[in-house]
Amino acid sequence: MFRLLVLISMASLVLCKSTDPQKTCDITDPQKTIEIKYPKGGETFSYGKEVSVQWVADSEQESQVTVQILAEGDSIWRNITDRGVAVEADGGSRFICMNTVWTIGSEWDPVAYGSTTTAKIRVGRYGVESLYRDVSGTFTIKK
Repeated sequence: MFRLLVLISMASLVLCKSTDPQKTCDITDPQKTIEIKYPKGGETFSYGKEVSVQWVADSEQESQVTVQILAEGDSIWRNITDRGVAVEADGGSRFICMNTVWTIGSEWDPVAYGSTTTAKIRVGRYGVESLYRDVSGTFTIKK
């Protein structure tokens, strides 16, 4: 079953079940309640293109999450989504595969991209700055 929520920030959220072993709905680190699946780091993306930011959330521990980006040379984590994204149990599963489709350059908090910029994504509890649960490795964005 698929659910789609379109956010004002041009991002969309999809709750999904996958049979692809790379996208299993499980958290491999027992210390985490959110685990980023993509991007992991090392990828190269083009400015203006869509990227599916994917993570797994523990529905027993998290109720709303937010997704942010930190670009090279920036000291502020900027919102990709403009509000909290609800974590809802789907079919009784504790772990929920989630993603938001992000168009690079359409962030809720604008990012100043150079011709080549490195960045990281983080996903955490909405509204609580200190409760970011996972951070991706560094990836590259080219204009």
